[in-house]
Amino acid sequence: MGERLPENYSLHHLNYRRRSFTTKLQKALRCQSGLIVPCHDVNHRLLHWRIRPLDAPSNWLCKTLTDIAVEQKNIERLQAAFNVTDELGTIAEELRSPERAQEALRYHSYLFEQLEIVTMPVAEARSFFSEVA
Repeated sequence: MGERLPENYSLHHLNYRRRSFTTKLQKALRCQSGLIVPCHDVNHRLLHWRIRPLDAPSNWLCKTLTDIAVEQKNIERLQAAFNVTDELGTIAEELRSPERAQEALRYHSYLFEQLEIVTMPVAEARSFFSEVA
């Protein structure tokens, strides 16, 4: 359980407003290792400062995301998160229900936006804080 991370890194839950994930299905989604990524502390602060968390996804999307994430269980966390995000984008394009497609695309964008900040060079992330000072 105690994963060793480099100094100044912590784990970021891509589904990060814990109190929004209340059902068994939602909690199972939030705990998928493919949706928890290592993040430098500066990037982590920037991410929480810039991105407003979404509420937990609907049951069908929780199930879909969990199924995708489970398939990534033996892949490095960051790569797994990109794989889940890409797969969700593909699924969203194929959905016949406009409501489900819209929800899937919104969640895809939400995940992708977080991964952009997680993988941003630390110096670039730091520069956002100096701009507002």
